Amino acid sequence: FGSTALPAAVAASTSAAAPAAEPVSSSDATQERLAPEKSWRRAAALYWKLSKGKLTVWVSISAMPGYLLAVPGALDTAVMSALAVGTFLTSASAQTMNQLIEVERDAKMHRTAMRPLPSGTLTTAE
Repeated sequence: FGSTALPAAVAASTSAAAPAAEPVSSSDATQERLAPEKSWRRAAALYWKLSKGKLTVWVSISAMPGYLLAVPGALDTAVMSALAVGTFLTSASAQTMNQLIEVERDAKMHRTAMRPLPSGTLTTAE
């Protein structure tokens, strides 16, 4: 019992053996399966930040009273939907263009340094 050394033949056979593969846990398999979903959600969150999503939604909502005042009594859901979607896309693209133009300036300011482009989480090509 006193000796902890392995006999030479046993030591040689254990060191030459291939390392045992680690078992794959079910959580690892689940993580691999969910990876594309997480990357999609991450990209959506970054684009939401880039287009200043909350502000863009409020801009789209603010266009509705203008439509209701311009065309009293004639509510066309297709026109209202087109107005909301068009305003949303126009505002989102304007916010994105502004951030593309001001990457260098935003990187210097503490308040804006963590935006997707200045922080490097998104590139201008993305």
